[in-house]
Amino acid sequence: MRNVIFTLVLAVAAPTAQAALAAPLHGRAAAKALYAPQGAQVRVLKVKGVTAKDARILKQVGAMQKYYGAIAFSPGDGLVNAATVAAANFHSLEAAERSALKACDARRSAKAPCVVAALIEPKGYRPGGALGLSSEATEVFDQVYRKQHAPKAMAISRSTGQFGVAQGRDAERRALATCRAKVEKAEKTAGTRPDCTIVIAD
Repeated sequence: MRNVIFTLVLAVAAPTAQAALAAPLHGRAAAKALYAPQGAQVRVLKVKGVTAKDARILKQVGAMQKYYGAIAFSPGDGLVNAATVAAANFHSLEAAERSALKACDARRSAKAPCVVAALIEPKGYRPGGALGLSSEATEVFDQVYRKQHAPKAMAISRSTGQFGVAQGRDAERRALATCRAKVEKAEKTAGTRPDCTIVIAD
């Protein structure tokens, strides 16, 4: 069997405009809304050109990624191609899809646009939850945030998957600053205004 190389985008998409955001959740409410940080399930979509063999490859590759994620490919180039991209560790499926499609379209040779062939979700995922965090951010919430005393806050960049946590005086301001610094470092776009927002606060 041929080795398949997928380009991996780990939560570093360019910032995009976001809809109005809900008020931050308290830690207890956030804990009820989140999934276990480890483990993901792969949902292969019904896409023209994806064979049974391709579906097996998508499941194998997707199972190694962190949620939320998406795998996009160029139908004209085929799945086993440098344009195929796995975008992982985002805070939502939508953000992962946008990142995967953008990266794939930038690499494809064929004229037809890229399409999403698989989604990487938390185990037991159900759409419409009160809060979405990446696998990595969920682990930090469990292992760090929940053990800290209030005041404390967690900020995320919904478009890039970056996040920041702070505890103590001015926790919200410092969580936002940490999140923004991570986005700027990852994107190498200092001077822009990342879309970081507070999603958990106590």
